[in-house]
Amino acid sequence: DIACGEGYGCFLLKQAGADRVVGVDVCSETVQRAKTAFGAPGLEFIAADALALQRIFSPGEFDVVVSIETVEHLADAQSFLRAIMRVAGENAVIIVSCPNDH
Repeated sequence: DIACGEGYGCFLLKQAGADRVVGVDVCSETVQRAKTAFGAPGLEFIAADALALQRIFSPGEFDVVVSIETVEHLADAQSFLRAIMRVAGENAVIIVSCPNDH
């Protein structure tokens, strides 16, 4: 879960049956709140920039990649989407949303 915020979405993914959920957010204070609120086996939270995914994770590491309302905040959306593709497995499900406010 890229730009996981305080971790509620990660918690829901874990509750839905995921073996392992990793939340990434640029704000270390927010990540600490996520760890406090939702830290549990199979839930991991990392403070990092969304464009740094390929430095943190192995190619093809994830079966599902989720990023809700993140891409519209980034200066380089194409690099972000390429980073997602690198960490997603061959048959991964990728869910990206952004508001339609134009």
